[in-house]
Amino acid sequence: MSRNLEVFFRSEQLVTDRVLRFQQHHVAGQPSYAVIDLVTTEYQSIQELVGSRAELVHGYEGEAPHSLFGRIDAATVLAGADAKAESLDFTYRIKLVSPVALLDRSVDSRIFQNLSVKEIIQQVLEAGGIAGDEVSLQLTTEYPKREFCVQYQESALAFIRRLCEEEGIYFFTDCVPGEHPVLVFSDDSTSASPIADDLEVPFALRSHGIQDHDTISTLTPQHRVRSGSFVSRDFNFLTPQLEVTSKDLTQQATAKSHTDLEVYDYPAAYLELKEGSTVGEITEATLKRLNQVRLEAEQAEALTITATSDSPRLRVGRQFKLIDSEGLDGDYFIFAARMSYEHARPTDGGLATNHYACESELVPVLVQYRSPQTTPRPVIAGPQTAVVVAPEGSEVEEIHTDEHGRCQVKFRWDRDANTTSDASCWIRVQQLQTSGSMVLPRVHWEVIVEFLEGNPDRPIVTGRLYNGLFMPPYALPEGKTRTSLQTSSTPGGGGTNEIRYEDKAGAEEVMIHSQYDTQMVTANNKQKNIGNNESSFVTNNSSSQVAGNADTKITKGLQNDIGADQTVSVGGNRKQEVNAVYGLTTGGSTTVTVGGNQFEMTGNPLEAILAIAAERAAEYLAAAAANVVGQVTAAVQGAVDQVLAPVTALTDQVDAVAGNMAALAGGDLGAAAAVVAGASGLPGAGAVAGAIAGPPAAMTPVAGQSAADIAGVNAIRAAATGMIQQGAGSAMNAVNEALGRGGGGGGGQSAENVAGPDGSVDGVDEAKNTKGPGHQINALGSTHTETSAALRVLAAVNGINTNVSASMTQTVGAAHLELILGNRAESVEGMKNETSIGLIILSKGDETEHVGGAKNVMVGGAILQTIKGDYAVEASAPATLIGSIHKMEAKSSITFKAGASEVVMDGSGITITSPIFTCTLPKNHLPKKVSDS
Repeated sequence: MSRNLEVFFRSEQLVTDRVLRFQQHHVAGQPSYAVIDLVTTEYQSIQELVGSRAELVHGYEGEAPHSLFGRIDAATVLAGADAKAESLDFTYRIKLVSPVALLDRSVDSRIFQNLSVKEIIQQVLEAGGIAGDEVSLQLTTEYPKREFCVQYQESALAFIRRLCEEEGIYFFTDCVPGEHPVLVFSDDSTSASPIADDLEVPFALRSHGIQDHDTISTLTPQHRVRSGSFVSRDFNFLTPQLEVTSKDLTQQATAKSHTDLEVYDYPAAYLELKEGSTVGEITEATLKRLNQVRLEAEQAEALTITATSDSPRLRVGRQFKLIDSEGLDGDYFIFAARMSYEHARPTDGGLATNHYACESELVPVLVQYRSPQTTPRPVIAGPQTAVVVAPEGSEVEEIHTDEHGRCQVKFRWDRDANTTSDASCWIRVQQLQTSGSMVLPRVHWEVIVEFLEGNPDRPIVTGRLYNGLFMPPYALPEGKTRTSLQTSSTPGGGGTNEIRYEDKAGAEEVMIHSQYDTQMVTANNKQKNIGNNESSFVTNNSSSQVAGNADTKITKGLQNDIGADQTVSVGGNRKQEVNAVYGLTTGGSTTVTVGGNQFEMTGNPLEAILAIAAERAAEYLAAAAANVVGQVTAAVQGAVDQVLAPVTALTDQVDAVAGNMAALAGGDLGAAAAVVAGASGLPGAGAVAGAIAGPPAAMTPVAGQSAADIAGVNAIRAAATGMIQQGAGSAMNAVNEALGRGGGGGGGQSAENVAGPDGSVDGVDEAKNTKGPGHQINALGSTHTETSAALRVLAAVNGINTNVSASMTQTVGAAHLELILGNRAESVEGMKNETSIGLIILSKGDETEHVGGAKNVMVGGAILQTIKGDYAVEASAPATLIGSIHKMEAKSSITFKAGASEVVMDGSGITITSPIFTCTLPKNHLPKKVSDS
């Protein structure tokens, strides 16, 4: 019994059963379509036909029909009515496509973030009008979310196909006559639904006669050589070390045969690893799955069977059981089908039978079918520009970044209304080729974006561009010779930090501007060379801290202009070396505190002595590095106590005399006897010398030390204590020499006095500047206080000129020595108090002292003054000099003037002029005649 296939076509405009022929094409992962030739007696506008819904239905009599539902994609009139032939028929050729095929006409550029492939497909289909029950997602895999997925200048259909091919998903259209078609997505062909009605389809040759049921008439198996191994690798910047230290980012999938035919792919993973995810959870599993998908897509067509049948039930996406095939029986999955129909015209002799054939492509059902990756990925061949974005409400010049220094941008082609940080994923930013470069794009900047491998899913920011909103920092072309590295304050952009290079010939410049603070850190040495002048202006305070030594050498002048108080505190020795004029101008008070010896040199007379001291210090530091500090400390402390003992005693005795001195300064002449009595108890030069004389005691041996160790420790101790005794001993040697007692000298050698260059100092008048190099000029606008715990040595190649607008106090723990090759002039408008163990002034020129108030000099030892010129002391109030030994030598005269009293000593004798003269000496010896006027 023959079976006749019935066919009819219906659309919104026409319905006809006069279908001459059709060709249907169904492939898994591709839209279905049919080309239909039909006849109608009514003319239809092909313009109205195109785009309308239509359905092609076919099936055998008495069996369930099958249909293809879609839209008319194209229509053509093949033949019109023929009046001569008296034919009123119109023949049309129509192309009918499944609804998803029209998405090939929709091209867009869109960004999808943090969505799985399932969610992305749903959104694209909804935008194309395919949603709800028209879509069936029969997916068995839980697909990870893609952080950033781009449809770029790509049709919606190509985008869907590409995503499906990457993930191993196929789709097909399932139609039921009279109902909307369903677009089915599946990722497991081994569990596909069976064909309608009977699952089994037998194989039967056509020569066996006409069959009354579905049969397969031909079977054509085809074996192919396919690649048997897939290897892929990718790079994840969050775990860069894995690329070379682990195989986690290199995965391999192999088949049972032809494993030597390997396909290697890089980069292979089409989704970025999200932050917070581990390699084992996503990256490794993703690569393994994708490798397996690609291998299965390659192996799917290693064996295929082409089956020719008369069955309309063999639809794509279904499985059936082949029987009676003699060697090929089994379950098969249908991944493609081509159906053809030809309407047979009646012939002489009887009815004609319509011809229908279905050619199906099969794979064994145990083989996982995957659509081959044939849809190309869009490639962005060159750079693009985009705008940096941030969360809503961010200010201009705001910085929006994550811990990796990435930014988010809005692409020019992105039509989504969102202009906040959700406009793109986090994008890495190219940095300068240094170990620690960090330049982060600011919000609203126009940046250059490029794409790794041209992949729109992998953007990177490679630069920044100026535009009409953000112009260059300097007007151009006027400022074309400038190169600037400038950043703006954030938020708001109200200020700038900048490093600028000016390359204009003759005006070259490097400018550094800091909007707020500036910090410079040098791990080792820093050297600064300035070819001409240097200026520094500090609006508020300035501080400098040096953990070691600080040396400042000024070839010409130095001017310190202090508007208020100055305090200089030196814990050890202080050395000032000036080769020209030393000028000090103080508008307020000046306080100098020295914990050890103080050396002031105008000229260069003590360079050799200081070099020896530095050498001894180096020896001591070397000894400390030998882990013997503990043993040396006790001896050094003993030497310090030994030298400072007379200083401590002198301080206590001076305090007892202080009250009587104040009374005497106030005009109470009756207090003079008490002052003299107290001063007579002060230690003399011999007491001071005895206190510091004698070699240090040897160190107590430590158990277990060798003789060499003991000798080494004693040598260290001698070097350390010798430095202390050398300072005090220098004072006593100067005392003995001034008294004519002789005494041993030190081992040092003074360097030759060398005059410096021109001594001009800004702020010092011309008369003082013309004194030439080697002079010291001190101009102090207020009180001057100076304290030295040990020696105070002042040496000047030429003269010393000191002017104090208020009172002046000098306290020296040991001896106060002044060595002057020129004149010495000192003017104090207030009171002058000077305290030391010994006072020694050696001057080759004149010495003049003017004190506006009282002058008090308290010396525990000797007062020795040798002046090669004249010596004059003037005080507007009482002047008191206390010391165990007074020796003053001058070339012509020595003058003391205090108020109305005056004492003049010259070659002719001593003249005392005073309203009242009181002498408290226990014994007066006057070898020559005394006159009383």
